[in-house]
Amino acid sequence: KMHHEYKMLIMNKLFYLLKTVFIAAVVLFATACEKDELIGKYDIAGDWKMVAYIEHNTFRVIKKTEENTWSAYNNGDVTVSFTPADLTGGVISGIKITNMFFGEYTIDNKGSIKTGDIIQTMVNEPLWGRLFSSISYAERYEVRDGRLKIYCNHGKESIILEKVNK
Repeated sequence: KMHHEYKMLIMNKLFYLLKTVFIAAVVLFATACEKDELIGKYDIAGDWKMVAYIEHNTFRVIKKTEENTWSAYNNGDVTVSFTPADLTGGVISGIKITNMFFGEYTIDNKGSIKTGDIIQTMVNEPLWGRLFSSISYAERYEVRDGRLKIYCNHGKESIILEKVNK
């Protein structure tokens, strides 16, 4: 009889251990899936190039042209790097054709983005570079098909960036 009780005690402990391991595995798997979704839809880390600027109230889409930029400087591009410190923010930096800029940004996994004080100069900046200054009023963002769309100034403007593969 003692042997049977001992066997049952071992079986109960084993069952408890297996149940605990199973629950831990499920929690770990669910957390990993959630993180993958966050990384796919809200991953802004890396290097980007501005490809369009949209004024939503006039439906005007502005793209880079020879008239609004200077191709002799930074290929006429506005280039942006998001360097995450963690999942909720990091450093934004880059070149607006003739001037450099940097600052801090914070994000969440619901599409909210805020930039701290962006330190930038605008000396001799062509229109294409000046348009990017709206980044100081960033509010929401989304990543879709290799493009990052940042809504600024109460949704009145959008900056469209394309991923740059280095």
